[in-house]
Amino acid sequence: MNSIGGLLVHEGESVESPTKKAIQDDDFELVVTDMSVLGSENLLIENDNVIHDIEYLDLDTISWLPIQLTKLLQGNLCADHRGYWWFTHDWARSYNQKNELFPEGLLDNLELIIRLLTSSRLDVTSSEEEVADQILRESTTLATYLSYPTLEGFVKVACSRDIKLNGEIKQGRKIRKLSDSKSPQYRHYNDSKDVCSNIGTLLWHLETEIVQPRHRSLFKNMRKAVGEIYDHPPGYVYGLFNDQRNHSLHGRNRAPKDYGILLNYICLVIWTTLL
Repeated sequence: MNSIGGLLVHEGESVESPTKKAIQDDDFELVVTDMSVLGSENLLIENDNVIHDIEYLDLDTISWLPIQLTKLLQGNLCADHRGYWWFTHDWARSYNQKNELFPEGLLDNLELIIRLLTSSRLDVTSSEEEVADQILRESTTLATYLSYPTLEGFVKVACSRDIKLNGEIKQGRKIRKLSDSKSPQYRHYNDSKDVCSNIGTLLWHLETEIVQPRHRSLFKNMRKAVGEIYDHPPGYVYGLFNDQRNHSLHGRNRAPKDYGILLNYICLVIWTTLL
């Protein structure tokens, strides 16, 4: 049994831990202590004296972290969110130097989103700083606007056997729709005529048609975590993303937690693509 900050990972053992929550998987059980209680900062990985940083975790745990960090968003942003986002960005940058898997523009977007979410307000002493501070005041709104197309781009990379970055379906391929239509011709976007930039559909196609079987439980449990935040059925989370994106583009929804959820999804897509 290994204790990892607020996480306890074990195989077939009984673990006693305060306010624990478990997720079952075929290979292991992940138990997460509730970090929303007062005085729980010492449970964070970033504040753990034994595990010095997120980069020392095993890859299975790293793949599960987006789900647990999404659960924590029901409380607030914490040091583990920032540490995990930067670690994922740095790992993807390093991997890309040799393999060129991700377009550099997507990695630049990811870096900018993280910087927006980890920026601090200025102690204004001049008119120029006041303008900059006004921008920082809206950093989460800006991060949300940028997160949707960035997530879409990373999902398209993950689904590159079927779709191009511009949304064109590749010859002989198809993209599975969210639709539950009984008619086969309405269940997919096809290469003959369709272009797809629907974030919900792309995530559904990734989860059901692309990711390795051992990773499908990650996406399933991620939808559960997001559904709990929005009090929404897990099966309708991807459709909710479509609605949230449209509302965001039209300025009708401030989406106070979208930026963190979307960034966790970006990290999940990156790790399941790399692994």
